[in-house]
Amino acid sequence: MRTAHYLIAAALLASGAVASTGCQFVPRSQFNACEAQARNLNERCKAQEAELATLKLHSRKVEDQLLRAEEELAMIDQRTGLDRKKLKNYEAERQALRDELDDLAHGRNGSSAHNRRLAELAKQHPELIYDPSTGICKLRGDVFFGSADSALSPDGRKALDQFAKIMSADEAAKFRVMVVGHTDSRPIAHRDTRDRYPDNWHLSAARALNVADYLQKHGLREDQVGVAGFGRHEPVSSGASAEDRQRNRRVEIFVMSPDTPVVGWVETLPSVYR
Repeated sequence: MRTAHYLIAAALLASGAVASTGCQFVPRSQFNACEAQARNLNERCKAQEAELATLKLHSRKVEDQLLRAEEELAMIDQRTGLDRKKLKNYEAERQALRDELDDLAHGRNGSSAHNRRLAELAKQHPELIYDPSTGICKLRGDVFFGSADSALSPDGRKALDQFAKIMSADEAAKFRVMVVGHTDSRPIAHRDTRDRYPDNWHLSAARALNVADYLQKHGLREDQVGVAGFGRHEPVSSGASAEDRQRNRRVEIFVMSPDTPVVGWVETLPSVYR
């Protein structure tokens, strides 16, 4: 490459000299001057080639440094994201512990974390009424029954379908459901009805069981549901009129956090079973 540059430069200088003097011979001094100029040009060309090679090498080094810097930045960003996630989890755990300590200090049952989730669930679903003093939700519309009857009505099935859809969702899977049956104050009169339900205790329990069975068939787990019957002893109206008695023939549905103490649920009252 270098020899080629040298010869080209010399040829160009010589041809220029010949062209300027026609076909005459070029003096030795002029030829030597052209030859020296050609060598000078060749040296400059080699110097520029060396400089270009140096620049290319430097450029590759800079590209490599930039690539390493981008990789390090990506790793730092990933670590920072993980640290932020850890910090968020730590803050949530600390807040849950503070809420639990506050509950214990004020004699409240259940954890505030569960209570907040229940409150949020009630906000999302107007069918549920949330009581902040107890941390318990109640289905807004009770399931009503005919006199001396435990069969679900179409309206009752519709309400239970909607409730089952709410409670079988992932965000409600940990909550407990208590189904409580009631009757009016009148004794069971018909013999065939008494054969099935000897008294209002049995009738209220049968109503609660029918509701619980329906809910379990529509998505709720068996261990998620509890049943109770109160007979005629927890009325919500005087029972003096047919309308009042209808209000008392009901099944109520409550939603509770998994650590709300309930008689019969072992894990909510572990000290009783030691």
